[in-house]
Amino acid sequence: MTRGFDVSGDIALSSDERHLLLAQGPTEIVDRIRVGLETLAGTWAYDLRVGVRYWDQIFEKPASVGLALLRSEITRIVRETPGVVSVGRVAVSFDRATRTASVAWSAQTDAGAIRDLVVLR
Repeated sequence: MTRGFDVSGDIALSSDERHLLLAQGPTEIVDRIRVGLETLAGTWAYDLRVGVRYWDQIFEKPASVGLALLRSEITRIVRETPGVVSVGRVAVSFDRATRTASVAWSAQTDAGAIRDLVVLR
């Protein structure tokens, strides 16, 4: 079981803020994917392979190649998340002015269909 996250990405707490809320089922899988997409590869000391390889694989490439590599990395993160059966749609758009990428994805899991929109900063 993983911790639940609220809409702002903070750890979800009970109304009295004394207990962590734990995610289950499709929400847990969405949370795991979101954390995976927001993790920069090489930054988690226990397994340097975890996360998206933004710097060495994506940002050092021409824009069209980088966007294709980012889409590929996102697909990999979603596909490798426990509970995911298949990856549906992965759409990525990049805003140079704000230096953000918007990622819309969908997947089929053993708990049903899921989807999310993540803004990577």
